[in-house]
Amino acid sequence: MRYLLSILLFICCYPIGAQTYSDVHQVRRHEVNFGFAVASCLRTTSTYKDYESRMQEEMGIRRASTVYDLGPIILRGGYYYHFNDKIAIGGTVGYVSSWYPYRTDTWYEDDLKAKSYYVMSSCKYYWFNSSWVRIYSSVALGLQYQKFYLTVPDDKQKEEQHTHVAYHLTGAGVEIGKKNIRLQLQLGYGLEGIGGMGMSFHF
Repeated sequence: MRYLLSILLFICCYPIGAQTYSDVHQVRRHEVNFGFAVASCLRTTSTYKDYESRMQEEMGIRRASTVYDLGPIILRGGYYYHFNDKIAIGGTVGYVSSWYPYRTDTWYEDDLKAKSYYVMSSCKYYWFNSSWVRIYSSVALGLQYQKFYLTVPDDKQKEEQHTHVAYHLTGAGVEIGKKNIRLQLQLGYGLEGIGGMGMSFHF
């Protein structure tokens, strides 16, 4: 009788214990994230400086030192599929905008604008996982479309467009939060800036 009760108790309790273990260790397969980043992007900055030099020669423009520059500011979004608690593969899309005030001796112009759109495929690897903190690195590669333009006094625009290979390396990324919603902080190099912040949603 005692053995029979033990067996019945085990049968009744096992599903509860198994479900609890599954909930704790379950991998959330899908991730959607949004965020922003700041600081110079390598390709955006180098291509912009070439355009800036040509405009200085053609139009005689110079920086308006009394007005602050704005940019580049990066807005991004992405999706990842998590194969396990270590590896995730997906992609990111984003928008980069910069605003640079200029002037000449005879006229003042609002700004020289630089805009960029990009799409990249990405792979993410998690080095550390705990209930509240996760540390990862990632690499992304894709394409970037750029547009630079300056409005001159006759309402004409001096415009250039470029398409380049886009890339980004995240050396250290941190996710803070529980299973479904997490705060993201990351440091890296490439198109998505040096420092970034965002939110990720897992389901």
